[in-house]
Amino acid sequence: MVDCRGREAIPITEWQADHEDPTILAPKVAHNENLERECGVKAPNPSGQAKAKAAVKKRGERG
Repeated sequence: MVDCRGREAIPITEWQADHEDPTILAPKVAHNENLERECGVKAPNPSGQAKAKAAVKKRGERG
């Protein structure tokens, strides 16, 4: 069982999703997705998280 005490999601703003490099966003997105799956903790800014996830996915497709 995963210990969820003290674990927090990383806030990602829409500005960050639009301007940060996807290689910087990817670990933040992965952390938040793992935390949600393992502990039920959602990212504090769902729209920023969604934009960042899309940017990371788009970067992966270009490759």
